[in-house]
Amino acid sequence: MVNGHRYVRDPVIVDGLAAYFDVDAPFLLGEEGAPTPEKVNAQIDLIRAMRAARVKSYAARTLGDVSPKALQAISKFLDEEMTQT
Repeated sequence: MVNGHRYVRDPVIVDGLAAYFDVDAPFLLGEEGAPTPEKVNAQIDLIRAMRAARVKSYAARTLGDVSPKALQAISKFLDEEMTQT
């Protein structure tokens, strides 16, 4: 289970993990239609924003000779991509 080599279906373990992580058991099991908890969505959004910021920073450093307008276009594109996912 820890290494991802075993699929756990034992209700006691699943319920315990769900309680520990404060999520519903169907979400942990990846059941169709199981809602994603708000805190998980918020964490995913934060990770996406951090990744986009790293890409923007990398682009700004790597493309130093690019015009400010081009950097703004790259930034806008990344922002739009982030909001679509």
